[in-house]
Amino acid sequence: MRRGTFLVLYDVLARTLRNPAARKETTPGKLEILFRVDEAEKRALNWLVGAIERGVPDAMSVKVPEMIAEHKQWIMSRPK
Repeated sequence: MRRGTFLVLYDVLARTLRNPAARKETTPGKLEILFRVDEAEKRALNWLVGAIERGVPDAMSVKVPEMIAEHKQWIMSRPK
């Protein structure tokens, strides 16, 4: 992907994740995050999904939910 596409993605994620109005704690430790994106941002997000699918062959594996759960535990074991 082009550098500018990454800048668009960065802007969407930073704007959304840093905005308290876009986050709602549904249960302790679980957040619901509302993304409001325009058409270009939506397209960039779809490109990112495609890049991940191409770059991570296991992305379409039936073991993905298990792999995601394991990696979430690994992420949480790291310092902030």
